[in-house]
Amino acid sequence: MLQYAVRRCSLLVLVMLVFGLVHPVLVQPVGARASQADQRLPEDGSATPLASALGAAPTPDALADAAFPSLLTAQSAPSVLLVVGGTPPLAAGTGDRRVEDELLARNYSVVVKNQSVATTADATGKDLVIISSTVSAGTVGTKFRDVAVPVLTWETALYAPMNMTDGSLSSNNGAGSPATTNLTITNPSHPLAAGLSSTVAIFSTAQSLAYGTPSSTALKIAPLGASTSMVVYFAYDIGASMVGLTAPARRIGFFFNQGFRPD
Repeated sequence: MLQYAVRRCSLLVLVMLVFGLVHPVLVQPVGARASQADQRLPEDGSATPLASALGAAPTPDALADAAFPSLLTAQSAPSVLLVVGGTPPLAAGTGDRRVEDELLARNYSVVVKNQSVATTADATGKDLVIISSTVSAGTVGTKFRDVAVPVLTWETALYAPMNMTDGSLSSNNGAGSPATTNLTITNPSHPLAAGLSSTVAIFSTAQSLAYGTPSSTALKIAPLGASTSMVVYFAYDIGASMVGLTAPARRIGFFFNQGFRPD
């Protein structure tokens, strides 16, 4: 069972970063959306970071509290498919339930599906698909590899089936060591960093960070320690060259793993 040892502010950072994937320009009434080709996140970070918009360097809680109202003005309930290993309704206190609760608190419309029941068609009409590491990669497989909907996952064994990493590499994915309570943002100017920079405290107790080895075209936000190839937080924009596949929509590999528990 996935459990989180993440402080409240860190859970808010998760949701805030999810909204980095569902960028404000995407959160619009269906009739008002431009083509996805015109909605790419700039690699040079030219979009105004939230930290600059807010003034002083904010705490993760302050960032989230300030960011969500502005992101939700155009569409009251962005729709999320949350794919998990458990069976809904999710038990209170579990990691997946914490994620669901945080999304609901931020006015998302959340559909929770067990991995065996979830199908590719479930992504239709959704603004975002989130795949938890409580799933079995063998069960989920390539169900959501080709969907034209943004996907965020912290199940590292799905990185290769999703063509986000090269499965032939020994460093394709895993849980890094030593365990840490911090994340180092190395691409602070990019909107996916949500205005955070340098060393950010994310866990209340030391944990191993989930990582992958993405292609050279990936947007790399935070590496595993000092590694130049293993990355704990990375993304592909729509149309980017992943590993043997052009990204049909945005993809994000996140740093959670199955060692977390509620605080």
